[in-house]
Amino acid sequence: VGSDVVTTFEVSVDDGTVTAVTDSVTVVTATSSNDAPTAAAITVTAIDENTDTTAAVTVGTLSTTDTDVSDTFTYTLTTTAGGADNDNFVIGGTNNDELQVKAGITLDFETKSSYAVEVTTTDASSATYVKALTITLNDINDAPTTGNQTLTFNEDTVYTFSASDFTFADEDSGAAITGIQITDFTDPGGDFDVYVDANNSDSYDVGEEVTALQDVAIADIIAGNLQAGTLPHQNGDGFATLSFK
Repeated sequence: VGSDVVTTFEVSVDDGTVTAVTDSVTVVTATSSNDAPTAAAITVTAIDENTDTTAAVTVGTLSTTDTDVSDTFTYTLTTTAGGADNDNFVIGGTNNDELQVKAGITLDFETKSSYAVEVTTTDASSATYVKALTITLNDINDAPTTGNQTLTFNEDTVYTFSASDFTFADEDSGAAITGIQITDFTDPGGDFDVYVDANNSDSYDVGEEVTALQDVAIADIIAGNLQAGTLPHQNGDGFATLSFK
């Protein structure tokens, strides 16, 4: 890059009769010019959604192709012909050659699955190369969410749970509830039963009661087998609390 190559020649003169060697020297100096970078790349182009971005997170390391093998490079985010999503990223790392997700950015595949980024690499002589990058998010399974419900039914009757009694939401497209797990059952008065009606009698039988950490398949709920009831002539608010996940 900008270096001189010096070549020295010794010149002999021959007039056809006598050859004379002189001390004349011809020096040819060739000065090289800087070559601009010809390509840029990144080691990784994808990152998992929901990655913790409390601090900036590295997506990949940037590199440059240049004929001048000893050249050095700096990287900047630019918007020469793209880079619509540059505001979500920074250049960082120990050598300032890593593309990083900016601290505090939420990575949610269902909201945004890819980002358009533009990086410019600049060599020591200020020659540049512009690289457009597409950074994608890996779709990771999101845990479902649920909510509280208050259920009311008449005394001396059996309440049959339905799937809609168990609020279900999931960010992942096409996800469906496959079952619930009873995490806790509180019955302060001891006169309330929740059970899986295994013999389809529509009444509680000994051994059918649900217990903590019991799994109940959605098929049982849809079939009307998850039921609840009280002892005769019992009524009032807050009879029992059933927790699930």
